[in-house]
Amino acid sequence: TVIQLKPAWAPQELKIQTSDILFLSDIVEELEAAQKAGLQTMQLTRPGTKENWPYTASSFSDILRTDAMPRVSP
Repeated sequence: TVIQLKPAWAPQELKIQTSDILFLSDIVEELEAAQKAGLQTMQLTRPGTKENWPYTASSFSDILRTDAMPRVSP
C-alpha cells in the first residue's frame, strides 16, 4: 500500500500555479526535482559554493533583483 501525503501548502490548496513558485536550494538534486515538477528554481550559493545552475543567489537582495530570473519580481 502506498500512501501519498499532500502538504498543506500544495499549489492547488493555495490556488496558485506551480510555475508561480520559486524554489530555493543549494542542493542541485532538489533543484532538478523542483524544476521537473514545474517550479521556478534558483540555487543558493555560499562562499566556496560552485555556481552550477542557471540562476543563483547569495543573498535576499540577489533573489529580488529583477534581472535575477525572467519571472521573479520584487
